Amino acid sequence: SGIQAPTIVTNQFKASVYETYRILDLTPLDNGRNVTCRVDLKQINKKLILSTTKQLHIEFRPSVVEKSKKIYSGINQTRTINCTVLRANPTYIRYSINGLSPLISRRIYDDKHDFRYTFDITPTSIEHFRPFNVTANNSIGFDTCTYELIHG
Repeated sequence: SGIQAPTIVTNQFKASVYETYRILDLTPLDNGRNVTCRVDLKQINKKLILSTTKQLHIEFRPSVVEKSKKIYSGINQTRTINCTVLRANPTYIRYSINGLSPLISRRIYDDKHDFRYTFDITPTSIEHFRPFNVTANNSIGFDTCTYELIHG
């Protein structure tokens, strides 16, 4: 039901991490910058002005480079696929493949920062040719790379 104002303002006043969305034009590039929050309560007491400075720690969901891609392959042909995350914080990302048999995919570990999920697929029957997706997920949210595996 919204952010509630404190009933008593004391020197324990601290800016909420949930209110940084109110700062216009805030981007992930602002991560680590200092922001000063000043509260002017001179209407209550002429000496009551509170100020606090905090370092921004912005968390945001993963954002993938390619949202959608068609992949052409034949039966028993191997294709290497990348789902690349452009940015995310926290940078710990979990990936999951949905709609693709685990028997035809194999992950290749080549990115120590986990910003790229690289895997090989080798369809072995015509039933494997269908859409699937890879979801990149961190504690804030997710984004999805969608693929269509096409025989040809």
